[in-house]
Formats: sequence, structure tokens, C-alpha cells
Amino acid sequence: MTAILTHHNRPIAGIVDDLEREDDKRGFERDETDNHHRLGEYLLRAVREADARIPVERRAPRTVAQMRARLTAHAGTEAA
Repeated sequence: MTAILTHHNRPIAGIVDDLEREDDKRGFERDETDNHHRLGEYLLRAVREADARIPVERRAPRTVAQMRARLTAHAGTEAA
């Protein structure tokens, strides 16, 4: 015996469409990548604070310009 059941209240769209519609109603939602810039800002601030505690003559040069200035200053002291 085969029975055919009919449902009058069956969904017109699939469950995925229902979930997407619910999500769209909530509007824009930020994700976890929005907070990554905060880590970079914190690390930059921490490095600058640590560098500030080191005496100027003992600081390692971090940029090419700082390295060249250090080499130029060092070459000037050797010539004297």
C-alpha cells in the first residue's frame, strides 16, 4: 500500500534560504578581522616604549637611514 501525504504548510524555499533571509534581517555584522589592527597598534606602541627606555647610544638602528647615519658617525670617529 502506498500512501501519499500532502503538506499544506511546507516551506516554499529551502532551509538555507530561510537561514540567509534571517541573516540578512540582522544586517551587517563585523567579523574577527576587524580587531587585527588593534594588535598592530599595541605592538608598535610597546616597541616604541621599550626603545625609549634604551639609552640613545645603545639603541640598534631599525631603518636604513638610521644604519647609514650610524655608519657615517662611526666612520667620522675612526678618521679622527
